[in-house]
Amino acid sequence: MFGGETGQIWIDDVSLKERGEEVFRRDFQHGLVLLNGTRRRQTVDVGDGYMHLEGEQAPKYQYILDDGGNEGFKTTGGWQEIELGTKEWHAIPPYYHAWNNRCHELMSSTGEATWDLDLRGPGQHTIQAWWAAAPDAKEWTKQALYEVVAAGKVLASATLDQSQAGDQWHTLTADLSLAPQDKPYVRLKSGGGVLVADALHIFSAERYNDGGAVRQVTLEPMDGIILRRIETTGP
Repeated sequence: MFGGETGQIWIDDVSLKERGEEVFRRDFQHGLVLLNGTRRRQTVDVGDGYMHLEGEQAPKYQYILDDGGNEGFKTTGGWQEIELGTKEWHAIPPYYHAWNNRCHELMSSTGEATWDLDLRGPGQHTIQAWWAAAPDAKEWTKQALYEVVAAGKVLASATLDQSQAGDQWHTLTADLSLAPQDKPYVRLKSGGGVLVADALHIFSAERYNDGGAVRQVTLEPMDGIILRRIETTGP
């Protein structure tokens, strides 16, 4: 709560040291655990002798594309970035949250927003959209048109009502075949009313836990993984 009160504050014994990458590793007899404690994607060399677990858990590719701080998010028209979310110490409802407590709102009658999907690999993908359950959401559009575009063609579309059911993910399309070379993106426009653009959630039908041997793993921000040690037999 530093700075929460006015008056003089004395700080003693200050030191400065370089901060590490915060990719944590714990080795066990039969495997290891990795945790990416940063807010950027990290590729980690784990060395020889490890493999993925086998199971249906965990999509091979799973990540979130926000509007703020994302070079792949573009707008045309009169958009404005706004703060939208219940404060951390707010004890009285309603409670609502734009992703990272910020989103974009279209302030003009026309305009579009696009997210570059930045695919990690080819395959079938599910795409979902987020918006807040804001107090003034009743003024938001009931006709938010989301389109998935790849290689210059609209592959899928969904018209969603942003005036209700906020603070949860809404599926735009499921198991849609996409490839990075087609440069897929999601385009958002409105059929009338206030339009908001926030985060997208993308995940693949392909599973991460395929039992395959691995020497490197790529971890999304604040993500982790368990790897199994490959058992060796004697001569």
